[in-house]
Amino acid sequence: MKSAFPLTRLIKAHHLSINAASIMNALVRAGVMEIAEYESTTGSGEIKTYKRIADAYLEYLGDCKHKVNAYVDSQNSFGAMIRRRGQVSF
Repeated sequence: MKSAFPLTRLIKAHHLSINAASIMNALVRAGVMEIAEYESTTGSGEIKTYKRIADAYLEYLGDCKHKVNAYVDSQNSFGAMIRRRGQVSF
């Protein structure tokens, strides 16, 4: 099994002209990621937020393993937009 790398490291390694924040925001707009809220554990009452994978795209495989199912839109060499199904297990 290949080891996991932070998203920013993968972007830099492949010389992509995008950043991790842009990818995360696009995933939120697509509904794959969602913004969740929780109350700060410091007791201040402050509401904090984080991004998580939406339940509809996350499958628990057991033994602390998960699979994310989603679709990726990309442009082929003829200029047509193609939607492909993608899966990531961790």
